[in-house]
Amino acid sequence: MTPYTSAPSEDAPPYSRDPVPDVSRALLARLDLIRDRAALLVERRSATDPTADDPLRGMYLTEDAVRHLLGRADAETADGLGAAEPVDAPAPAATTAGVDRLALLVERHALTELDTALLLIALAPDVDRVFEALYGYLNDDVSRRRATTGLALDVCGVPVHLAWARARFHPSAPLCALGLVEVEEPERPFLSRTLRVPDRLVAHLLGDDTPDAALAAHLRPLDEPSGSYDEEFTRKLAARLRAGPMVAYLRERRPGDGPALAAAALRAAGLDALHVIHSGDVPHPELLREARLRRCALLVSELPDDPAPLIRELTTPDVPALFVGERPYDARWCDRDPLVLEVPRRSAGAGAEWSAALGESPAFELAATVAPYRLGADGIARVARAARELAAFDGIPMTAAHLRLAARQQSASGLERHARRIRPDVGWEDLVLPDRPLAQLRELALRARHRDRVLGDWRLSAGGGRGRGVLGLFAGESGTGKTLSAEVVAAELGLDLYVVQLSSVVDKYVGETEKNLERIFTEADSPGAVLLFDEADAVFLPPPRSRTRT
Repeated sequence: MTPYTSAPSEDAPPYSRDPVPDVSRALLARLDLIRDRAALLVERRSATDPTADDPLRGMYLTEDAVRHLLGRADAETADGLGAAEPVDAPAPAATTAGVDRLALLVERHALTELDTALLLIALAPDVDRVFEALYGYLNDDVSRRRATTGLALDVCGVPVHLAWARARFHPSAPLCALGLVEVEEPERPFLSRTLRVPDRLVAHLLGDDTPDAALAAHLRPLDEPSGSYDEEFTRKLAARLRAGPMVAYLRERRPGDGPALAAAALRAAGLDALHVIHSGDVPHPELLREARLRRCALLVSELPDDPAPLIRELTTPDVPALFVGERPYDARWCDRDPLVLEVPRRSAGAGAEWSAALGESPAFELAATVAPYRLGADGIARVARAARELAAFDGIPMTAAHLRLAARQQSASGLERHARRIRPDVGWEDLVLPDRPLAQLRELALRARHRDRVLGDWRLSAGGGRGRGVLGLFAGESGTGKTLSAEVVAAELGLDLYVVQLSSVVDKYVGETEKNLERIFTEADSPGAVLLFDEADAVFLPPPRSRTRT
């Protein structure tokens, strides 16, 4: 269709320097077409409608009008009466031609013949407008244009007093429990309650796989798995997913590792998944219904502070669900404990994943540049996108500086509640120190850069300790360069420096100081940061009264 362009309006305001285009003409022209089509439809229907001249038409239905409605649908189908020239419409998303989706739905959820009939009766007005008038007539109330529980049972020829028939509308029965039919107006008598089929189910049965609008804020695309993962772990998880619906809790060490590994296992198992990011109140019934309609799994990451309600609601026997979190699993979260698995650590640097995310061979040493950053798959992908944008903005090929700046932007903003953030802007040439302290600082930076490889891949952790942090004790009078030295080390590693003040950590209440320290180390661990504790002796050493004399 050629777009309509209107000429400038001749009656533009006198104070306007340029003529104002009259953009309403195109819209009015299209409305004229709609008016003509509506007039044609009225003319065709009036020719055979026995109530066309009734001044109370629409307020009640006569028997002749009902017979006319029953016969009109067949006549329109056979003769094309009332059919206008079709309007071009966009193709529905991801539909399979020739597939009876209702039959698949019935088979998948083992619906009875009565359940299927009740579903169709409730569904009819959303597909064919004739049923609105018919149901209004049968309800003896033209304003009630949907089926009721009593009407549905009457149409099926089932006595409405039978307990087993009425139980098909119970909340625990398949129709309601699976979110296929909603029984509305609970304040009415049981037989007068309205039946409604959710719009998402109607769209699915008609071939449209667009997700429910209520889920738009909670669904994220599931990235294609990249990089190296523990093949044995992925194979076992994929085999368990192929065996049947399961619920698992994947505890990850770095944010993003869990969803990436789960995506690899789901792909190996041949399963699609809805990637759910918890942001606010997730509509659990709509989410489960979407998974059932798509026959896919749920992958839930970024769990809330109290994940118990979410895990309980989404733990069902027919929908595979994978929950990903950094905290240890708590048995109080769910009565039916999921399969709890520890996500294996990947090799230090994850060079293959960085290369795949960048999509090009950089002109700098990639392994040394990314070694200090402990980012998961999602964080690596975001850093790569940001680095490309920064390089494009500067109009030059990507450099290590672009990658470091993008990585620092991923650092945890939660640290700023307890520490002062410093963007390092110094180098080794700014330090004026004797040779020995300068060499010790360089060694400290090298230890921090290669700690994952030495302690993780090479398993050279001295003393069996589990921590991989690198500690340095700076002692000296005020003004001797302690903060500057820490800033230089942070600049060498491409990390931000956070100066933790004593007042933001120490609390007069018992246990609060330890909690504040735990929050600081947790926030700093994931993206990587250099922490400088000012007056550390007051934070980490016990008060003088509790020290033991030796």
